[in-house]
Amino acid sequence: SKEKRYTDTRVDEQDRELSIKSTPVSLMLEDFNSKTNLINILDCPGHVNFNDEVTASLRAVDGVVIVIDAVEGVMLGTEKAIQQAIAEDVDITVMISKMDRLIVELKLPPEAAYFKLLQLLGDVNRIIVDTAMGEVTVNHGADSENLNKKKYKRISPELGNVCFSSGQHGWSFTLTTFAHMYCKQYNNTNTNKKNGIDIASIQSNSTSNSNSTSSGTVNEINGLEPNTIHIEQFVKRLWGDWHHDNDRDCFTKSKSTKTTRTFIKFVLEPLYKIYSHVLGENPDDIGKLTKKLNIRLASSELHLDTKPLLRIIFSRYFGFPHGFVDMCMKHVRNPIDGNKKKVSKYYRGNQANTTSTNTDNNSNNSNDTDSIASYMNNCDSDPNTPLMIHTMKMFSSPDGEKFYTLGRIYNWRVVCAR
Repeated sequence: SKEKRYTDTRVDEQDRELSIKSTPVSLMLEDFNSKTNLINILDCPGHVNFNDEVTASLRAVDGVVIVIDAVEGVMLGTEKAIQQAIAEDVDITVMISKMDRLIVELKLPPEAAYFKLLQLLGDVNRIIVDTAMGEVTVNHGADSENLNKKKYKRISPELGNVCFSSGQHGWSFTLTTFAHMYCKQYNNTNTNKKNGIDIASIQSNSTSNSNSTSSGTVNEINGLEPNTIHIEQFVKRLWGDWHHDNDRDCFTKSKSTKTTRTFIKFVLEPLYKIYSHVLGENPDDIGKLTKKLNIRLASSELHLDTKPLLRIIFSRYFGFPHGFVDMCMKHVRNPIDGNKKKVSKYYRGNQANTTSTNTDNNSNNSNDTDSIASYMNNCDSDPNTPLMIHTMKMFSSPDGEKFYTLGRIYNWRVVCAR
């Protein structure tokens, strides 16, 4: 039987297993702090032939998650989406999907997989810089380079704006996800050397008042308990030219035969071990591995086929996709800030923030154009204010008898008729 495709609501989409139209979805998702956030998502087709769906959707959103195949890399559709996102001035984040293909299909060793991901992100940043520079130069002249650095953030995992995933096996993570996992394990065991982590270089030390920072020590972090790992410091060491010295058990930027790149050691190697044990189809080996990972499996689950077994193991290994939620909340602007940008860009009425002092009889009317811009900027929910919706497109119902409208509500609210 076919897998459920929740955003492919049309019959032709389900038959072709291909997204054709944009589909809006509202989800209540938890972040690392167990705070529930409402995230409105527009799932857009990735095929370049349906690029008009992306164009319309970009005008309704505050940020984009560019989904890129880990094997195929940056394609024409990806480049177009990035260029359109910059033209619409929305925040950009990246999800590298189908990570399992690097392990199962290409059978790349961990180091080769790392450099392939590094090259992919390099291509993304090159497109962003080239597009941004071209746009900024026209508008702002000689100071384009400085404006570009302020306006467009580099896409890199240690900054938190990159997520890795596998839809086939139902998992996703950011570097913060692994940092939380290792920190939780260390704090529970309260040992100074756990899983090869140099705790001294990523913990807050209440007895140190030094202002110097090196590969072996970090500054005291105010507000943290003594001898607990500082997650942000750990995340910075999980990508790039950071290595782990296996003999001295510390982090360093000096590469040698005794060091292992941190992303490989702490992120890729655990994934590779899980895949190798499950694909080996030896229930005893799988049982030993899951016990080490503190994952409980029923005896009946141990004998499942590899695909459902991998989904179960990874769902219990990573848990809820807090990393993806955290990425969206931190790197996509909030709706109020997004409203202000979009009102200034698209609204053709008066952009004043205060109501007019005109003595005309209609000056107190709530529909005054001066007031409307202010209402939209503040996401005003006062029922006395006019309802403002920016409609992007219309699409027909499956029976062809009516049209649905896709739009962004700027102020007040819309209630379904009963």
